[in-house]
Amino acid sequence: MAEFDAVIIGSGHNGLGLACYLGRSGMRVLVCEAAAVVGGFLNTEEVIPGYRHSLHAITLGSYPPFYRDFDLSKHGLTMLKVDVEFGLLMGKRALVIHNGLLKENFKNFSKFSEKDARTLAVLHNKFHRTWLQEFYSQPKPTEERGIGLESDQRSEWKRICSMSPREVIDEFFESEMVKLFIASRVIEENADGHGLVASNMTLDFRGVGDHVFRVLTDPQYLLAQGGTHSLAEALARQVTALGGEILTDSPVEEALVNDGKAVGVRLVDGKVYSAAKLVVCNTGMGAFLDFVGHALDESLVKKIGNIRTPVSGKLDLHIASNEPPRYEGADDPQIDRSLNVFVGYDDLSDLETHANDIKEGRFPQKPSFHGGCLSLYDHTVAPPGKYALWEWQFVSGKVVAGASQDKIDEYRDRILSRWREFAPNLTKSNLLGVHVAATQKGGHKSGYPSAGWGQSHYGRPTPELSGYRTPIKGLYLCHSSGHPGGQVRFAAALNAFKVIAEDLGLRKWWSEPAPGQPYAVE
Repeated sequence: MAEFDAVIIGSGHNGLGLACYLGRSGMRVLVCEAAAVVGGFLNTEEVIPGYRHSLHAITLGSYPPFYRDFDLSKHGLTMLKVDVEFGLLMGKRALVIHNGLLKENFKNFSKFSEKDARTLAVLHNKFHRTWLQEFYSQPKPTEERGIGLESDQRSEWKRICSMSPREVIDEFFESEMVKLFIASRVIEENADGHGLVASNMTLDFRGVGDHVFRVLTDPQYLLAQGGTHSLAEALARQVTALGGEILTDSPVEEALVNDGKAVGVRLVDGKVYSAAKLVVCNTGMGAFLDFVGHALDESLVKKIGNIRTPVSGKLDLHIASNEPPRYEGADDPQIDRSLNVFVGYDDLSDLETHANDIKEGRFPQKPSFHGGCLSLYDHTVAPPGKYALWEWQFVSGKVVAGASQDKIDEYRDRILSRWREFAPNLTKSNLLGVHVAATQKGGHKSGYPSAGWGQSHYGRPTPELSGYRTPIKGLYLCHSSGHPGGQVRFAAALNAFKVIAEDLGLRKWWSEPAPGQPYAVE
């Protein structure tokens, strides 16, 4: 039986990131991955020959402390900074957001409402530091949030946190264009995003108002050159450079528990690996129950089983093209340089229509989505003179569950037809290949919690498990099923590590987040 200090189940970016932190702290770490390659949702494939498409995570947040603690460029990672991050089209009106240029972006917002531009600046100055620190720390109940703020600001922060994102958007902003942009960004970052911003679903999504602060003036997205799997590969090299081991094609059957303490894992093939100090699940809650459900209290098992998963799914288009999208007639031509463009919404009422379509299991009556062209910034993902495009259309999980190829082709054509209304150069003759990836988010066995129904922050995935510890001594969680959710920002990795460091009495050496600290790419 091979012996390690720590065993991590799953090699998503948070699992690999935690392995780096533990390895640098002097521990011998083993990572067990069921798939043939590491990375989880950091998966990049040539689904169209000659074009590298990232099939889930596409962009990386630039501010994680992880990038200051570990120099992944030494392990082959090149990070690319984009100059025009986001664009929103409503008819021919365009709102363009530049990467990290706050004053320029406030000026662009002021074209639609000077009041809203001032509000954005005020909210950023008041609460950005608080949001960032809470993102990279153990979650607290709403009544305990906002530590460090003056009394009146803390009261305002806690009130915002208790609201739904749509309620925050409607209270603080007046311009329909500004509201729609912030709502679109919330949709982009959440599987149940349409519910979060639909005015008729606020009761289901209260307690998530701080999600708006993920998108107001951050996060300065980056690209991993060659696709997001390049990040996974660099992380794996960092793990092994620190003395860790990674096993692929090695599904875990059970986390071993002895006298109330996690002591190792047994693989499906019968091999056993011991863990002298800790075992970590970098897995969703369904897999977590498979591994350790036998050792948990029956009431907690039931509570985990009752977690509400997202009702939405995704239809992703990965496209090979002769040209990037060109948004004809847009009043700001820089939108053609946007990495990520929101299109298809004619007004705010479309948010409710789309949310209802998802809830009722229909394909959107009026497709509205976000997408762009990766090879505007990463020339390695497409052949010279050609372009790699992507698109995400959120739909009901019922739409993609068991859909026939004819139906998938129909949905593809409806999405492309809608996109051509804004970018008419995306003609059939210009599109050299289209790969459709259909994902049933709510159907994932992993049990990824929705952000609604109290399943955010202190309630994610459940209050008993939200602090990364579990009732089993030496067993921890480190996954986007917990706080603060998805996105490639290494929050669960750092937060879980800080909890482990506290439990083991490790001497502090790692970075903490703070506005003004260097970003990964300058």
